Amino acid sequence: MIGPLRTPSDTLRYAAALTDEFGQPFSAEVSYTLTVPPKIAQDSGYYSITVCGTDNKLLISNQ
Repeated sequence: MIGPLRTPSDTLRYAAALTDEFGQPFSAEVSYTLTVPPKIAQDSGYYSITVCGTDNKLLISNQ
């Protein structure tokens, strides 16, 4: 199976998070740090983070 941009499906990883490490919903009033575990992306690959609003599913600006 081929995914977005003709990427083989065995190399794609999708995840969603709605709460922080304390179980609280994410908030625009708080700064967060995302730590990507080792071996998630291959050296020859890349990873991309997309943040969308839960109210309208639109992209949130990356500042």
